[in-house]
Amino acid sequence: DYHALHSCRYYISSKFLADRLVVPLIILNLCSIYKNVKHGSPAFLLLHGDEDPVVPISQSELLEKKLLELGVPVTLRKEQGLTHCDYRFNTGENAAAIENFLDELLRKDSQNPTASLLTC
Repeated sequence: DYHALHSCRYYISSKFLADRLVVPLIILNLCSIYKNVKHGSPAFLLLHGDEDPVVPISQSELLEKKLLELGVPVTLRKEQGLTHCDYRFNTGENAAAIENFLDELLRKDSQNPTASLLTC
């Protein structure tokens, strides 16, 4: 959030550049799943709409590629006609895919109290 970044000692500028907050690379790297995922990370289910105007689908494809290279289980579902944060991600086949993914993940990690789940 803006106020947390503003108070951070690594913060460079409170000015906006092309409607985007200017923050140093260190902050961006700390927030990047791509930069912080490693071998042994939990499984990922990526749902991405092909009409997302905010995050290009290529970003999910790059993350999928990196996860596969690291041996992290990953499923990428490219959903035709869906946009960013589209409500339809929570319905029909997508809802079933999410439920199945969570059932499998939680069943595998039920004996591991440090298991975590990342949702975006």
